Amino acid sequence: MSRILKSVDYEVFGRVQGVCFRMYTEDKARKAGVVGWVKNTRQGTVTGQVQGPEEKVNEMVLLLNPDQGSFKRSLLLQLS
Repeated sequence: MSRILKSVDYEVFGRVQGVCFRMYTEDKARKAGVVGWVKNTRQGTVTGQVQGPEEKVNEMVLLLNPDQGSFKRSLLLQLS
């Protein structure tokens, strides 16, 4: 397991409120063993931060990616 820690800020656009996307994200993060936060915004997006071992954070980013994750919606993922 990598000892390199990583932090990623993200915002997910599309139909992500009212469909349990935030709870989905929290559940996947808990199972992946990463920490951070996630919240709905007034603009109708979901934003958050994920932190942990680099490979686990990368796994989480894949789960948030609309082309890779199991939560298929019309989404756009923005990372910083």
